This record gives sequence, C-alpha cells and structure tokens, in this order.
Amino acid sequence: MAHALSLVYGATTISLSTGNNLLIDYTPRTPGSADLEVTESAEVHITAASKTALQTAIRAIEDYFILCQRRQATGTGDKGYVRLAVDGDGTTWRSEILDGRLVLDEEALPYWGNVSAKVLLTWTRRFFWEGDQESIGLKRTGVSKTTSGVTIYNHHDSTTHENLIDIEGADIEGSLPSPLKISLEATAALNTRRFYLSANTFHTPASWQAVYEGEDSTGAGTPTVDANSSDGYYMARTWTPSIAHTTNAFIWSISATQLGYAAGGWFRVLMRLASSAPSNCYVKLRVMFDATTPLTTLWEGPEILLNTSRQLQDLGSVQLPPGYVTGSPTALALVLSLRCAVTGQLDVDYLQLCGPDGVHRFNQQGYQLEIGDLVVDDGPNEGVYIQTYGGFTQHIFSDFPPPLLVWPGRDMRIRLLFDNAYGNSVIANTFTVYAQYRPRRLTV
Repeated sequence: MAHALSLVYGATTISLSTGNNLLIDYTPRTPGSADLEVTESAEVHITAASKTALQTAIRAIEDYFILCQRRQATGTGDKGYVRLAVDGDGTTWRSEILDGRLVLDEEALPYWGNVSAKVLLTWTRRFFWEGDQESIGLKRTGVSKTTSGVTIYNHHDSTTHENLIDIEGADIEGSLPSPLKISLEATAALNTRRFYLSANTFHTPASWQAVYEGEDSTGAGTPTVDANSSDGYYMARTWTPSIAHTTNAFIWSISATQLGYAAGGWFRVLMRLASSAPSNCYVKLRVMFDATTPLTTLWEGPEILLNTSRQLQDLGSVQLPPGYVTGSPTALALVLSLRCAVTGQLDVDYLQLCGPDGVHRFNQQGYQLEIGDLVVDDGPNEGVYIQTYGGFTQHIFSDFPPPLLVWPGRDMRIRLLFDNAYGNSVIANTFTVYAQYRPRRLTV
C-alpha cells in the first residue's frame, strides 16, 4: 500500500514521500483507549543536489517541529499537521502535530558523502485524524436539504418564520464528533453584535419545543397585538405600586412529553422583550409543581437584573426536569417572577430554551455587516471572524467557546438568535446559513 505522507504548516508543505524524499517506513498508530495523544515514527531517506541542499532539507524539518512546539506553548502561529493519503482512499487525512524531532540514522555520515541521509522522524499528534472539509446539507420546514444555503429568521413562530436548521446524522461521516464551521451570510446591511448559536443533538431535536411565546403564558398579563413581535403578540404584565418574587408573574406549562425529551438537559434561557425593561427590575426563573397551579418550587435560579438597553436578555441555564435521573417526568411549570420597587410593566415576547448540547456565544466588536458578508464561526480552526464580500478577513469578535459539534449518526437542530448595536433583536432580520465540517476518526 502506497502512502503519500507530508508535514504541513500554514502554506508550507514538506513531502516525505515524493521528489528527493523516499518514505521507507510509516504505520499510523491506533490510540489506546485512554490516549489523548499518539506518538509514532516515520523513517525517511532524503537526497539532495548538494550537501548544502541536504542540510537545508534537514533544517526545514527541524524548524517545522519547532514551530509546532511554539504553537502548543504560546497558542500563536499556524497549526502543524501530518497529512496522509493512503492508496485507494480519495480523502487526504490530517492530524495536528504537538511535538516532534528529527534523529539522524547512525550511518548518516557515510550516506552524507553521497548527498543523502536516513532520518527517523518521531512526533506526537492528536489521537484523531481529520478528513477534507465537506459541506453539509441543511434543511428546515418547507426547505429541502441543500448545501447552497438556507435562509432563517431571527425568531421562530407558528408561521413559516424559523430560526433553525436541521442536519441529518446519516450525512455525517467518521466515528467521532467534529467541530462545526457555520457561515452566516448577511442578506441585508446589519449592525449585529451578540450571536447565540445552540445545538440539540441528544434531546429529540425534531420534537423539542424550544420557544414559548409570551402570550401563551398564564398569570395576570395582557396579550397585546404587535406586528414586531414573534407570532404577532407579546404579553404585557403591569404592577403597582411594586412587585416581588412571591408573585408568579409569567407561567408556562411544560408537558410531561416535552420534559421526557429534555431528559435532564441544561437549557440556556434567552428572553426577548417587546420593549425596554423598566429600570431596577429583577427577574428570577423557577421550575415549579404543578403545571397549572404552581405551588412547590423544585428549582430556583439566581436573581438577574434586566438590561434596560437590550431586548434579548440572557437568563442563564435551567435543568429540565430538575434532578432528573430516569423515568417518566410529570408536567411542570416554568415560572418567571419579578422584583421591582416602583410601578412598571414588562412586555415579554418569548422565551427560547437553547441547547442543551452546546451553546456558542460570540460578540461582534463594532462595525456593520454589508450584504453578502459572512460571519464565520470556524469551529475546526477555533475562531470567529467576518469574511467580507470583497474578500477581506476581519477578526473583530470576542469568543465564548467551545464551538458546536456535529455527531455521526445523530440528527441535529441548530438555532440562532442575535441582536444589534442598538440593543434590538429584530425579528425580521435574516441570515443565509451554510455548514461545513471535517470528518474525524481514530484510524485512516
């Protein structure tokens, strides 16, 4: 079996099996059950046109390993990879090099006179191999699977407006989970700022109800018509002269079926307000029994001060159902209580229960997207950036890792919410979404 083996760093490739280099022996090592790294060797015979050229070739390999070591020590510079193409396999596989060294054969000096040298390369790499980058077919309601991009809205309601994309597990190759590369193409000029991408992979993604409309809550609120709110309504809750956490201001019933899907997962709760929150207004999430007349608190989150300049509020994470181990859950209530010392009103458009199999938040630090610009959440390369329509790359994000993962054989649903420089989360805003990944496996 013929191998094509090379060392890659940025735009530089050092072939170990073509040209003046002859690959004598290399067998990829399979990691042990507890291995996070793999150490293996390759024996190479290097020839050159001159002794100076031979020294240069040897130095190039030594310098390559130094750059790989520096990357691991400082986190700067490109990643180094060993790249392998096996005869008969159309995919070229790569694995990140963490450390390595070149050792001259004990008979190196006799060979040196013939302008050649046998060397032993020993390196430590990641325990997995990555294949070529592949596009993933995406779909949503009313949109068939395509790799040409799916347009989604900045909310999800009972119309054809959806903020989700679905991935079929059968389309994901390999044997290990792999970081996703998500590209969001601006369909109009947008002053975007905060992005929330979330994934549901193991909690019945096609059936899980992630969005709870404000107007569907019970309590003492008033459903209010608003074309700029999800599903055309929000729930207005007023109080005078004050309100405390002893009052269940908003109550959403979560059915036993839905809690069965949730299966004890931790969900990040995002709340969109239809208008600015009142000053000095605090909220708290609770999970209570029973679903219609909540009396007993099963779980209580921290008190959170609402941001008066943002529509999209991050309320933290909640386990559903609390303390879940196994068995058949009972319907429960998700309750939002308020504390405010003066008369006021809170207009809740919806809650979105994000995840629970990964939430990736990243913040855009200034500037405006133009139509055709791409916001790229590049999981394989561990970064977020803008790829402008003109071909420029702008690294203007603060990143809250880790990235989302795609799993072989597991259907997946990804949701997106975002806001802008003015603190508004405009429901009519859209992005066209593309997805890519590199298949991962233990052996080539």
